[in-house]
Amino acid sequence: MVAAARELGFAGAHIGGFGLNHRDFLTIVERAGAIGKEWRNRLDELVFTWPNEFYLLPAGRDGLSNGAGPYQSTRMARHPSLKQRFSEFVHRHLIAENSAGARLFSSKLKHGEGAAKNSWRHGFWYKLLEPSTLYRKAALGCVSCGD
Repeated sequence: MVAAARELGFAGAHIGGFGLNHRDFLTIVERAGAIGKEWRNRLDELVFTWPNEFYLLPAGRDGLSNGAGPYQSTRMARHPSLKQRFSEFVHRHLIAENSAGARLFSSKLKHGEGAAKNSWRHGFWYKLLEPSTLYRKAALGCVSCGD
């Protein structure tokens, strides 16, 4: 991906992952340099498919995504799990636009101006958001990576 980003004219690429060290970083940069502008001809070496992986766009003739293709979607499970049903309930009643929770919290967590800009990040109403972190970690396996 670094070779592709370079050849496509990007000024840089994000290289990251759990447990990468300096040697890993240098290996990636050196491999990108060795691949160079020939990355399109070496997709069979660079793309590793995973069973049941999901792509929003269909594959194009060149092995990349077809940006003009229709969005692909997955089918919903016939019988959602208890976790999925609970998550849907929470979203519908506390998060979705115009839900009771959204109306309540939006008035309490408004961004201010100037010095008050971050004032919403303190106090009782902000503390009520902490259980959402516990829920995401317990039910969804969230690791608080920000993604």
